[in-house]
Amino acid sequence: MTASREATRAFPCFALLWALATFVHQLSFTFWLQTWPGWLLTFAACLVVLEPRCIIRFLVMLVFALINLWYRLPDVPNHMLFEGMANLTLLVAIVGVIATPGIGYPTWKEIAREFWVRSRWFCLASGVKAIFLGVNQPPRSPILGGGTSALLLLGLGHALAGRPPVTLGTEQMFARFAPILRVQLAMVYWWAAVQKLNWDYFDPSVSCAVQLHREMAEFLPFLPTGQWISYAAIYGALGLEICIPILLLWPRTRRFGFAVGVLFHLWLSIHPAGGIYSFSALILAFYFAFLPGAALPEWRRFLGAQRDWLQGKVPG
Repeated sequence: MTASREATRAFPCFALLWALATFVHQLSFTFWLQTWPGWLLTFAACLVVLEPRCIIRFLVMLVFALINLWYRLPDVPNHMLFEGMANLTLLVAIVGVIATPGIGYPTWKEIAREFWVRSRWFCLASGVKAIFLGVNQPPRSPILGGGTSALLLLGLGHALAGRPPVTLGTEQMFARFAPILRVQLAMVYWWAAVQKLNWDYFDPSVSCAVQLHREMAEFLPFLPTGQWISYAAIYGALGLEICIPILLLWPRTRRFGFAVGVLFHLWLSIHPAGGIYSFSALILAFYFAFLPGAALPEWRRFLGAQRDWLQGKVPG
């Protein structure tokens, strides 16, 4: 593969952004530290960041993300449910490409044999963890709980780390799920706008948009706080949530919509509430599905530089 063709590959850039958005979610809601699915998801996301070209690492991260979501239900923010829907979309699209004749993937029997060779120690560690969870009822021993979780991480590292990346069919996968992600993003924007169509949202004394602006003004004293800014916050947020997806979906205005959306979510991410800046990180990862192919080389160089920096921080 030539260098120019390699530079235009979209899947590694998207996989890296998706893994980084996962990190932001873990930083926002730190109760993952108390669960074994949370540790597995974080470890899998680390492996994707270090080698975003590998579809196997990305698939494992998706599976653990869905397990982690299931483990947390029903106490999860709304945008985590949206992320779960997107993860399920990605998983189905990728498996569909793998099962498509002509791509060049091995048979399911060969895949099962390779899975066992790679994952036998992880399967053994999973069995140990299952026995621990079944026998050692709450209150559980933190030492045994941490030890069995560490075995899971070691087994996962043996299965994935140090293996050559599997990149076959990744661009076909991106081409299949990117249009679906675009529609899903438009739907979540418009649904957020529909939810705001009530009397409370338009009342400055109780509107969530005004409350958000006031909280940001507490640590950004240069922000105006007059009555007029309350109405600007109310109608501005509503207008952006209606217009941004329209701008993104129409090819002629996509670049403008991309710029407006990025600035809007970077502004929202200044707020210290974890549910707000983690949602912005998720949406910015979605935005990659709207990028034109001509912008991919520059994005790849930028993200590659960040990945190389991270790899340099990991002991050899």
